[in-house]
Amino acid sequence: MRISCDSCQREFTLSEEKLPDASRFRIKCPSCGNRIAVERPASQPRDGEASREPAQESGTTDSESRGGAVFLGLSPEKENNGLLLITDDNLLEAVRPPLEGQGYRLIATSSASEAIQIFHSNPLSLFVVEDLEDNAPLLRELHSQPGYTRREMNCILVGDSAPSLDKEQAFLRGVNVYLSRADKERYGALLTRAVGKFQQFIHPWLVARGEV
Repeated sequence: MRISCDSCQREFTLSEEKLPDASRFRIKCPSCGNRIAVERPASQPRDGEASREPAQESGTTDSESRGGAVFLGLSPEKENNGLLLITDDNLLEAVRPPLEGQGYRLIATSSASEAIQIFHSNPLSLFVVEDLEDNAPLLRELHSQPGYTRREMNCILVGDSAPSLDKEQAFLRGVNVYLSRADKERYGALLTRAVGKFQQFIHPWLVARGEV
């Protein structure tokens, strides 16, 4: 398949064997690191790929597809999309409403491996991760992104290791914000503040790139 990067305009070819088994997916440009959204023509599914019925769309989508499949319910603009990697249902229900109230469309999962698949298959700017050892692979994946890509990701870690908004803990863990699990009743205000601070931080970069 012939692919063109929408950031650096480099064109390159990938063999079918190296492409995900999906009709829509994202790959990293080997030149600039930009994640490119790729959609196969409907008439050219991958050999042996069974046809898929679209998943039911909703404002907030718990991922049920796997292996790089399409996850519906998101905005075309990554700034409005978030991923929640949370196993605790009570914590999930404390995090979800404040973010939806700020206009985010969310995908929720309790599996780090699935979260990584979602990350590589969808435009996302917000990540809220429960601070568990099992979730560390997603954090490592986010940390491995090029600097300009990681800069545009607002990563919020939720756990028991520090008070909410502890800057030292956030720095040590490589995230934008650390929130204490004990502060669930305050998540409305805390998440609003975390999102607002990130938007202030990223705004100059977006202006420099002509996106604002």
